[in-house]
Amino acid sequence: MKSPAMNSPISVYKGKKGDFFMLVNLELIQYSVFDWKKQIRFPKVMNKDLAEELGIHLGDGCLLYYENSRQKGYVYSVTSGHNERAYLEKVVMPLMKKLYNLKSRVKTKRTSLVVEYHSKALFYFKRFLGVNSGPKVDIKIPTCVFQSNFIFDFIRGLFDTDGCLHFQKKYKKIHYYPALNFTSKSKKLVCQVNEVLLKNGFTTSLILDTEGIASNGTPCKTSRIFLYGNKNLERWIELIGFSNPKNIRKLKEWQAKGYVD
Repeated sequence: MKSPAMNSPISVYKGKKGDFFMLVNLELIQYSVFDWKKQIRFPKVMNKDLAEELGIHLGDGCLLYYENSRQKGYVYSVTSGHNERAYLEKVVMPLMKKLYNLKSRVKTKRTSLVVEYHSKALFYFKRFLGVNSGPKVDIKIPTCVFQSNFIFDFIRGLFDTDGCLHFQKKYKKIHYYPALNFTSKSKKLVCQVNEVLLKNGFTTSLILDTEGIASNGTPCKTSRIFLYGNKNLERWIELIGFSNPKNIRKLKEWQAKGYVD
């Protein structure tokens, strides 16, 4: 179902510490009765929490508008693997509560975990920020983030959902050599992230448009960024960091022992 058309209330201003956006007309956001009851709210300026939440959205999030003969609705959901409950409960849900005053709970769906938020106003707010609904094949970093000082927070959210931190054996019998990678169906998004990383002292390897099979069994193309070695990981910790407990756990083990079991 095609999403409803809308005019954006966002203007981008040049500030002393970099570009940031402001919502100049919140009245354009459409609220449902349930939104008013939930006392939903929205940030008026870009900040690190909103940037990270948008990164999570472009990683494991899904924005959906549906309409049929019986009803219509607006849903935002974040889906993670069955071992990601701590990330959903300790990072995603607190961010949603802090930013929008929205609550949810973790649901189990086959081999995955999901949190859902049913909100017309949230749907419009995210669309205003430049996040489209539906498949994320040709997505890009929203301008309000890309031109802000919070791009690293966005990348952290993106990596914690669609990225991977692991340690390779390389020249030894133990897993000691750091490797980070990020994968997306959107070549545009991968190239933008790669551009940011290169400009900030990272050494990357880029693979674009690899043929593969999606989780639903259909053919698809993916693009990927790789970062190898101690220097890249140290730079990552300095500028970006991790919020996902599984990545933090691996990092602490590596820092303590010099390798990961």
